[in-house]
Amino acid sequence: MRYVVLLRGDPILGAGGDAAFLEAMHAYEDDLGKAGVKLASEALGSSRTSTHIRFDSDGVRSIRSGTPDEAGEVLAAFLLIQVRSKEEAIEWARRCPLDRALADGDEADIEVREVADEPPW
Repeated sequence: MRYVVLLRGDPILGAGGDAAFLEAMHAYEDDLGKAGVKLASEALGSSRTSTHIRFDSDGVRSIRSGTPDEAGEVLAAFLLIQVRSKEEAIEWARRCPLDRALADGDEADIEVREVADEPPW
């Protein structure tokens, strides 16, 4: 089963220069690779340079630049893993050292979602 592990939160984007966080993330990704579960991983650029296209049922498409309205919506990185179960995917996500990117009061979020074998459309 394939799962995408979505790392959300603005503090993660700003932690790219923190040596301890980078070392911990590299070690985590190495562990994923050694276990044979990592299919892909990518960090995303700053949300400040993103473009959002919103669709509504009337066919209207609005375009907006910059970060999402909610800080928790900022997607910072993703991992694509292949594991035997959702429980195993969650266990790998729990091992992510995301907390090392956070200062007091900061929050970040990891979302684990199964990748569909067939698109729904």
